[in-house]
Amino acid sequence: MLAAQKFRPKLKKFYILTTAPDDTALLAHVRSVNEKQKKNKSFEVVLLGWGEILRRALKDLQVAEKHFGPKGSASRSPLLGTWYTTRGRLEKTKTELSLDFQELWEDFQDWPNGHIVIRDRETDSLNLKIAAFSENPQSATQREQRLALRQQLRGLKRREDAAQEGVARMCTMTELRTYLYRVKEPKLAADCIAGFVNEVMTAPGSRPNTSSLFLRMHPPDNVRDERLSAYLNDLALKSIEDIKAKRVKMYNKPLTTTVDELPDDVFTQIAFPRIMRGILEALGDEQRVPITTLMAEGWFNIGQWELDIA
Repeated sequence: MLAAQKFRPKLKKFYILTTAPDDTALLAHVRSVNEKQKKNKSFEVVLLGWGEILRRALKDLQVAEKHFGPKGSASRSPLLGTWYTTRGRLEKTKTELSLDFQELWEDFQDWPNGHIVIRDRETDSLNLKIAAFSENPQSATQREQRLALRQQLRGLKRREDAAQEGVARMCTMTELRTYLYRVKEPKLAADCIAGFVNEVMTAPGSRPNTSSLFLRMHPPDNVRDERLSAYLNDLALKSIEDIKAKRVKMYNKPLTTTVDELPDDVFTQIAFPRIMRGILEALGDEQRVPITTLMAEGWFNIGQWELDIA
C-alpha cells in the first residue's frame, strides 16, 4: 500500500487478488479503508476473493470458453458464486444478499449449467480435524473419533447440497424466479433466500421449541392431500396475532388464510423456507414426484398456499 501511494501517475484503483475464499470481515475492513482513502483523495482498494474472481472471469466469453468449454456443453458448469455460512447463518447483509441474488439470477440466464457453492465454515474445520488423524488410525478410539467426524461432515455436506440446489432452482425455475424476482421484489426475495439457506444449514434439533403450535400449509389444488408443517415460535405467533388484529380493525376480517397474507417476517423465515424444502423433498430421490404433478397442484404458486395454525 505504501509503495502504491508513491506510484506515478497516481493510481485510481489498487487491486488485491487472492485464491482465498471471499471473506465478509475482510471486505468490511476494505470498505473502512476506502472511506479513509476517499477522504485523503487517494485510490480505491479492491479485494477479490477466489469466488468473485471466477464470477467475473466467467463474464468474459473467451476466458469462460477457454476454461469451461463451449457454452452449452454438457460438461461445462461454471462457478457462479460462493456463499459462506457460520453456524448455519449466511455471512451476508440484506443489501449484499439482494445484489448477489440479482447478479446470480442474471448469471444463471447466461450460464444455465452453472452452479453455486454454499459452504459452512465448520466444513473446513471438520476437514482439518479429520486430516489431523493419520490415514489409517491404529487404535479403536482414534477410529471412532475419526468416524464421528466423517459422519458429522457428511451430514453438513448434505445440508450444503440442499441449500445449493434450492438457490439454483430459485434462479432457474421460471415459476420460482418470477415469484421472487417480480412479485416479492429483490429485497424481500433476499429475506426469503436467507430464511431458506439458514433453515437448511441449521443442524436438526439445534433450535429450541418454545411453543406447541405449528403453521400447517397445503398447496391450492391439494389433490394428493399433501401438507407441510412448520414450527411457530413465540415471536412468529405474536407477529401473526398483531397483523390479524390490525386487519380486523381495517377490514373486519383477519385475512390470514393464505401464505401471502402472512407478516413478512413469518413468510420469509418460516413459510417460504418450509415450502421450498417441501418442493426439494418432493423432487428428490426418495419421493420423485413428477414436476408436472407439483405444477398441477399449485406447489409453485407459493403465495396461494392455504394455511391454518394448530
